[in-house]
Amino acid sequence: MDGFGGFLNDKINAGLAEVRSQGFNSDLKKLYIQIDPSTLTVYWTAVVGPSLDGRCYMSVDSRGSAGGGLPAVQKQCPRMHRLHSNLVPVKLLEFNDNVLQCYNWEGEKLDTVTRAINIQQHFYKYYDPQIGNGTTLAEVVQKEKDAEMTSLMVVSKPTAPAVHYRRYTVKSGDTLSQIAQKHNTTVSRIAKANNLRSYVIRVGQNLKIPN
Repeated sequence: MDGFGGFLNDKINAGLAEVRSQGFNSDLKKLYIQIDPSTLTVYWTAVVGPSLDGRCYMSVDSRGSAGGGLPAVQKQCPRMHRLHSNLVPVKLLEFNDNVLQCYNWEGEKLDTVTRAINIQQHFYKYYDPQIGNGTTLAEVVQKEKDAEMTSLMVVSKPTAPAVHYRRYTVKSGDTLSQIAQKHNTTVSRIAKANNLRSYVIRVGQNLKIPN
């Protein structure tokens, strides 16, 4: 999903799922969008509720372009429809606005505004033709709940064994290699345990020796 429509789509799809959970065919009835170029803020309002045309609209998706025009958007839509291959697309909104360019492409605010950028975003809603024709809404809602539960399941991973340390005070003539060998560990483990930037140690230095 793209940066402009992606957030809207996620929120709208959550609203559609909530309508279905109440036992109604879901639908996105209206979508209003406005862009404030001075703050790069997108204001939007979506109206979701029970469907009145007998269809159950399962999801909303969109594709768009900043400066690429209609051909750039149309090129993306077939790929988007393939992501919803079991659903039927219905165009909901063709957002098309010439927005003053107040920022450069790195997100830095411009000192002067010299041109406008054409922003287009096509929104589609997708309905499931199987609902009411062999598949019930209740079955679909149950599948959604099962999928949500699966995504929330956390696969437990073995916990790494706790590392215990002994303390050792460096004596005259000691080297990290000797200390590591004496305590059946490695130089690298001692260095990591003590955040040593080099293998140089000094007499009287207290070291943590990992088991």
